[in-house]
Amino acid sequence: MKTRNITLRLPADLLKKAEVCASENDTTSNALVKELLAQKLTGSARTEAAIRRFLAITDGGPLFKGDLKFSREELYKR
Repeated sequence: MKTRNITLRLPADLLKKAEVCASENDTTSNALVKELLAQKLTGSARTEAAIRRFLAITDGGPLFKGDLKFSREELYKR
């Protein structure tokens, strides 16, 4: 995979916390940022796919066909 260098401008206290976290997990700040970006981007794609699947199911579900209307009495029959 081809890589590119980037420059990030981060608050000093955030960078320090990232360095401590990376050290505690036997990795580098660079690897930590790469992992977090990958998780964020993958999570978004998975969330969007789940939403599309849910909408496809509900569009075809029996409760969403036609113009269904219920009276209050019908809904609260005991």
